[in-house]
Amino acid sequence: MEDSWEIFIDNLIEDNEMEYGDFKRQMDSQLHRLVETSPPISDEQAHELYRIRQDYLWTDHPDEDIDIIKRDIKNRVERIAQLH
Repeated sequence: MEDSWEIFIDNLIEDNEMEYGDFKRQMDSQLHRLVETSPPISDEQAHELYRIRQDYLWTDHPDEDIDIIKRDIKNRVERIAQLH
């Protein structure tokens, strides 16, 4: 996994108390930074990162459980980082 991917995951799993809306804004910013600081990403990786934004940042989740969302995003990003 590249450093920028690891930094994203480290920032994601930090234990911080924030509200759901703040979390979504922060994740959107961090995803943008990931793309900007990564070595060139493949079309497939770009598509999968876009899907994360759709699934978690543009869609409200009824339970708004940030820990569950963080875990899901972490798992998906780890898989995406392995794509070429």
